[in-house]
Amino acid sequence: MIEIFTVDAFATNPFKGNPACVCLSFMNDEHSDDFDQLFQKIAKEMNLSETAFITKSSTSTSTYFLQWFTPKNEVPLCGHATLSTAHILFDQHLSQSNELIFETKHVGQLKVRKLKENFLELDFPQGQPQPILLSETIVEELKQKLCIKSDIKDIQLCKRTKKLLIYISSIDDLLSLKPFSLTTINFGEQYKEFIMGIIVTTNGNDSKYDFFSRYFAPWNGIDEDPVTGGAHTVLGVYWSKLLNKTTLDAYQSSERGGELQCELNQENGRILILENLEPISTTTDAPAIAVTEQNYRQLLKSTLEEVECVNVYCAGDRFEYLCDPQLDGFTTINGILQLPLTIDSGYAIIHKCTRPSIKKGNSVELIADRWELSPSLFFINNPQWNSKLIEDMKSKIPTDLGLNDDLIKQNQLDIKLIKLVLYGKGSCSKPYEIEEKTHGTLGKLVVVLPSTYEGGQDHLIVKKERYVYDFSKNSANSLHYIVYYNNCQHEVQRVSNGFKLTLVYDISHPKTMKPMMYLTPSQSDEQLVEKMNEIFSTWLRHSNRVSKLIIPLTGIYVKSTMSSLSLNSKDRAYINLLLETIKHFHSSSHVCHHLWPHDEFLLYIGVLTHHEELDEDGDVMINYMFVENLILINGKRQESYKSFESIRMVDVDDDVKLIDQTIYDHLDSTFVRENGETGNDVNAYPEIGVLVIVPYHRKFELLFCEKRKLYHKLSFMCSIIESNCGSKLKSIILKQECLEAINCLLRKQQMRKCDVAPLINRLITLYKIKTGIKQIDILVIDVIRRLIQHHWFILQLLTDKTIVRYLFNLGNLVDWLTIEIDIFNGFQRAITQLPPNTTDSSTFLISFVLLVNQTLELSHSMKDDLYRLIMCMINTLLKHIFRQKQIFETTSMITVCSVLELLSLFDDVYLLSLNIISKQIIHFLNKCCDQEDDITERYLEPALILFIKKLWPQFHKQQNVPRWFVDLYEYCLSALNDECNSPPPPIKKWTLDELNISCDCDYCQQLLTFFLDENVHKQQFRKYHRLCSQFNRTIDRLSVSLTSTIQHNGSEQQLEITKPFDTKKRSEKYLMLRDGLLEINISKHIYSFTTNPRKSAMDDDNRSTKRSRME
Repeated sequence: MIEIFTVDAFATNPFKGNPACVCLSFMNDEHSDDFDQLFQKIAKEMNLSETAFITKSSTSTSTYFLQWFTPKNEVPLCGHATLSTAHILFDQHLSQSNELIFETKHVGQLKVRKLKENFLELDFPQGQPQPILLSETIVEELKQKLCIKSDIKDIQLCKRTKKLLIYISSIDDLLSLKPFSLTTINFGEQYKEFIMGIIVTTNGNDSKYDFFSRYFAPWNGIDEDPVTGGAHTVLGVYWSKLLNKTTLDAYQSSERGGELQCELNQENGRILILENLEPISTTTDAPAIAVTEQNYRQLLKSTLEEVECVNVYCAGDRFEYLCDPQLDGFTTINGILQLPLTIDSGYAIIHKCTRPSIKKGNSVELIADRWELSPSLFFINNPQWNSKLIEDMKSKIPTDLGLNDDLIKQNQLDIKLIKLVLYGKGSCSKPYEIEEKTHGTLGKLVVVLPSTYEGGQDHLIVKKERYVYDFSKNSANSLHYIVYYNNCQHEVQRVSNGFKLTLVYDISHPKTMKPMMYLTPSQSDEQLVEKMNEIFSTWLRHSNRVSKLIIPLTGIYVKSTMSSLSLNSKDRAYINLLLETIKHFHSSSHVCHHLWPHDEFLLYIGVLTHHEELDEDGDVMINYMFVENLILINGKRQESYKSFESIRMVDVDDDVKLIDQTIYDHLDSTFVRENGETGNDVNAYPEIGVLVIVPYHRKFELLFCEKRKLYHKLSFMCSIIESNCGSKLKSIILKQECLEAINCLLRKQQMRKCDVAPLINRLITLYKIKTGIKQIDILVIDVIRRLIQHHWFILQLLTDKTIVRYLFNLGNLVDWLTIEIDIFNGFQRAITQLPPNTTDSSTFLISFVLLVNQTLELSHSMKDDLYRLIMCMINTLLKHIFRQKQIFETTSMITVCSVLELLSLFDDVYLLSLNIISKQIIHFLNKCCDQEDDITERYLEPALILFIKKLWPQFHKQQNVPRWFVDLYEYCLSALNDECNSPPPPIKKWTLDELNISCDCDYCQQLLTFFLDENVHKQQFRKYHRLCSQFNRTIDRLSVSLTSTIQHNGSEQQLEITKPFDTKKRSEKYLMLRDGLLEINISKHIYSFTTNPRKSAMDDDNRSTKRSRME
């Protein structure tokens, strides 16, 4: 067990100062660099700014060797971790001692003395900062990325401690610093290797401190160090010169904060840092950090960084035995080419070969000193060449290239001879860049046949790494080979003497295999796999919040290379560890896992794209992040995986988490386009290769950007279940898959372009088919209820006319008692939380009532229950309507009529409400008449008269015409009589002041002439798209009516403008409306009423009436 202590250094109170970890478990072991890798892993696990490790010094038995590690790397000096180490040693092991001496790698000896109880003195070498001159561009970038608003007074650099010191003038500015992307600052070749941290400081003015400071070191993985002893070795020297003092009091102004005292000894070049340590250290054993919902993503990132990678892209070696291919077809004795190749035999080959050519601009040149021969022009007579040597290579190549064990066992490689290549002595000084890449192949195999030559080294370049193979020294009596991936660049240096003879082969794999499935070594650290298993288990338990994890790859890739074997060694190791983890994952929450085994996670490789839309000031308004061209790496070749083998695009939204949020800190965005709608600039960052991990039960969320594909998949699975085409097991699996698909949709609150009605129909199908597995059948009910409660269902409940029928069928199938409360709550939310649409609400309820009335299979008790449900929804609707103070000013007459139609279906229950609403309508229309409003055009014709004609057959059939209906009928008839008997209003006369047309263009002048001519009430205008705005504003202001626009040749339009009060047609229309009401002849069916409803309504206004309570 590793023993770890934590100490808050430079702290006067608990939970202040700078925390550090101290590891004493290796204090009895002699120092060795072999410990460094283990120390780094422990520091990463502890995840504090620094962890200190002590070992035995190899030079003295009285000293310790001290090292400091951040979670990212080893650092040359750390003051607070040194102080913490000394405190633990004095407290636990050296209570009688007063001085400690530490040996270090970079800064020599460090001394810590115990002056009195809890008071320690650190004896460090002085940091000597020197002034440097940075360009104005770099200074401005420093101010921008540190958020410095005040002036920078001085900039100095201490090369030994690699700390840049910036002196600013304002303490307020120091406290408000919010640095970002500091590691992207380019300090130039002169300084960049000497800057690993930035100190920002200012003077103490009249405070008790001589100076204040803050320290930032993102290069070491530390955004801000709370209190830094190493930084004060530089600060003490700097402020001592400015203030002419050798003893200084300092305060580091981080969030935790800490006090220090610095004392300079100019004689020996040392600085003493004194600190009154608060004894709050704690001893802990360091078990593995528990994986929680809060830290599993960070642990996943750190675990991936621990994986060992094998850098395998190419290989070359000598064959263990010599095999002559017996090349036939040449002008030699018996036609057989004798090996090792002689100069005479080389010329015999040349006479049969052709020289390859290369393009240089528009011209084509032959390559000197290289000749090629197609395999159709020679033969390999030795049968052992293919049966033994090439077959042996099939098993050797996977090992050489780092392919996995499955490929080796299956022997799934094809090796095909494509050419013979001869290199001769010549004057060409440039290397040959050879072997163009053949589509569909994995790589190349080059067999170097025995021959005597000098030079001709093979250079393979990949990922800026160069591998050199030189077989010339023992080439005469040996057979050699080189094998490499297609992404390697192959160059052959000039042959200085003799001939070099090679056979070149293409290495390919069957098309049925996925290259990505075997591009990594198969060996993985079992402990890492187990750790990843625990991380994945934690994520799976909380995957309702995070549906996908995105892991950035370390290399830069483009879309065209993501499906090939072009990944670097680190990324291949990532994939290997993830594949091994998925393969051995031992936890499953899938209902049918025991019936249908499958991987719990899907692993994809793709390209992450990041766009930013900027406003006018250059600030980021919107971030767009999405992963494109996803290719499935794992997954068995089963029918259910076909829809998920390749995914076009996946949005990176709230439930998709990027493991490393800092990947864009070192990248710059560039302008790519302009947003056509907003006119804003859109910048893009370089594309980044990523791995995407998705829990199997949430795989359907990958299709959110292709909803048509998702709906098609869902429909296809339901159709198979309905047709009973498969076994019972297949039906169970497909039913579970359908429920998972719908569940994935319901996890999204914003389901754009998602139709709810088809989902209800699919759930009806799934409920009808019983699987015999109770858990799945119950799950159907749960999904139904989730759908009814979903935000998108609420949005579409009243607007989609087909939902009511599907909902009615669903209720009859699953039992209304199960879902009626959810339906009522959904209706209530639809009319209260969303923009109100009373017409849609009434239409929905009317359709619901008609379905209940028309369904003969329903029992009387069930109908009564449904009527009660409908009336509860009606009461909610009325409450919402009458909550408004001025109903008719805010609600259209068409909407009011739809409510009356709904209430008329329950006229015996809502009679009082019907009477009140009808009286309010008449009162409102009389008020409009007093204001000289045209009620016929605005209210009677489009709404009230149509409503009367629609409801009349219902009352006529019942032979019971209610009083409220008669009142509305009589009012409409009386209003139309008045309109028909009164003289028509004159055509409006327009004045120049009223028109206010000041524009002199032809269009506006034609419009002016039209309005001033009293004899013309209609005129057509031909205009172009870019018509002057004055014309359009005039039409809008005068509220004139336009006919529908007619387009001509896509460039001009023809508008017909009509003046108000077309008297002739107006009179004809009113007569037709009155005749339509007279045809009803309501007086035959009711007693005649002597009162005029228009007058009686006005009389009612004089009496204060109290609105009756709604049922």
